[in-house]
Amino acid sequence: MNSNPGMVLCPYCGEPLALDSAVAGQCQSCHGKVRFAAPLRSPFAHLAGDTGLVPRGLDFEVVAPFIYLALMTLTLLGQDSVVQQYTSAQPEAQHAIRELTRAVAAAGTRVRDAGQMRDSYDQNLGYYTAEEIWVFDLAIDVIAMLGSLGGLPPGTRARIIDDLKLLDNNVSTHHWKKGVRQAGGGPAQFSELRAHVPQHQPHPGR
Repeated sequence: MNSNPGMVLCPYCGEPLALDSAVAGQCQSCHGKVRFAAPLRSPFAHLAGDTGLVPRGLDFEVVAPFIYLALMTLTLLGQDSVVQQYTSAQPEAQHAIRELTRAVAAAGTRVRDAGQMRDSYDQNLGYYTAEEIWVFDLAIDVIAMLGSLGGLPPGTRARIIDDLKLLDNNVSTHHWKKGVRQAGGGPAQFSELRAHVPQHQPHPGR
């Protein structure tokens, strides 16, 4: 676990972020294209209130890279004025998404705290229950839905598309699809959100 909460880590490999001087925005460790970064524990610390999609202080240090990326992408979306207008008009959906991000983080920290991860690169889906995979799947569908809202800045939309491609590398696997099927309708608390959010068609690849 990172002993320095203010340290910026690569969203893909989890290593302390050092950018390649030869390639703009590229992590020296894993060569992933890093487009945004923020302290892990408190992505909304600079805001007076806590109205984002990811609750302030949510713990997702040293979790699987796909969990970290999903939560950081939701953080980015929650800072956009178009998304803020959408969620302010639908407070119940905003509340459900915030609870969803708590569930996503909780699954990541459960596996982390149990010592199951081999290293910070470990994305083994076998550690997670079918219900947890269902929750991850809904979170990615939320990202796809919010990322398609009209009026998003072109740069933000491009970032969301790129992040979805990375996340879809997990969504497209047999284990992921099997978990979603086994979970059925998923947790009852997210049934209304699931009915509201369209199913995302995965397009894996970088």
